[in-house]
Amino acid sequence: MARIRTIKPEFWTDEKIVELSPLARLLFIGLWNFSDDAGNGEGSRRQVKMRIFPGDNIDVDPLIEELKAQGLVSEYAVEGKVYLNIRNFTRHQKINRPSQTRMYPPPKTETLTEASDKKAQEGKGSGREGIKDQGRDQGEKPSWSSPGDDDRRRKVKKRQIDISSPEATRLSGIFAERILSNNPDFRELKPERRDKTLHAWSTEIGRMIRIDGRDPPEIEQVIRWCQADTFWRSNVLSANKLRQQFDRLKMQLKQRGEANGRRSEKDNGAGGGSVQKPGKYAHLGIRINVDAPPAQDPGNAPQGGSAEAIPAGPKG
Repeated sequence: MARIRTIKPEFWTDEKIVELSPLARLLFIGLWNFSDDAGNGEGSRRQVKMRIFPGDNIDVDPLIEELKAQGLVSEYAVEGKVYLNIRNFTRHQKINRPSQTRMYPPPKTETLTEASDKKAQEGKGSGREGIKDQGRDQGEKPSWSSPGDDDRRRKVKKRQIDISSPEATRLSGIFAERILSNNPDFRELKPERRDKTLHAWSTEIGRMIRIDGRDPPEIEQVIRWCQADTFWRSNVLSANKLRQQFDRLKMQLKQRGEANGRRSEKDNGAGGGSVQKPGKYAHLGIRINVDAPPAQDPGNAPQGGSAEAIPAGPKG
């Protein structure tokens, strides 16, 4: 039964893959689909051709020989039936639930490829070099996946560097404190998960500082603002989300700060506060209170306001 497989980006630049012809590369990928979860499949040339190139006039035999010559596949026979084994298959493909198969595994006592046979024969007669070559073959670095393995090792090292950052640890603590102030029952910060969560947040915030070039005071400002905002405090609940939305959060923080500044200036005037101007009738010794309701007895007061006599100063 055919299966879905994955192709890593570094597959295309692997030295062994580059040495293959384009059709051999396509055949190699096709073999993955029709192999079991241990990398074993039928080796009948007719079966291989009908499964991978059903509508093409292609001879698959020389293509398989190319794969064998590069050490990517090996051929073996059990009870007169030929099988193909994809070397290091379980290292290349992530199999969550391996299914049972009726395929015979390669015999452990047999050499699987002609290339391996040749290396073994050379090793027997070449003293220390033979032992060295055999060790290299047994502990061979997986082909067409080694760049990814190197990336994973680098990520582990990077994670260790990030965790040691005191600023990242401090900011993750502030982030957790702000989230808990909004939602005391936040699941990821419950006692049984808190240490693991803070560890992950510290790592991600450390990357923001070291890789993204964010300043710790700027990160703290954005954390406090987004957890006070009615929309973002329910949408930014992890350091990963904080990192993804950081530029947007920073932009909104700036825009709303500028809008609040303009509103304050409009309310208080350019000088920072309102100044009462002298009344229209001040020179007559009368002060008009324009906010007061109309007087019951208008008397000599102007219509629509109340009049209050201003005590006259000493005559002089």
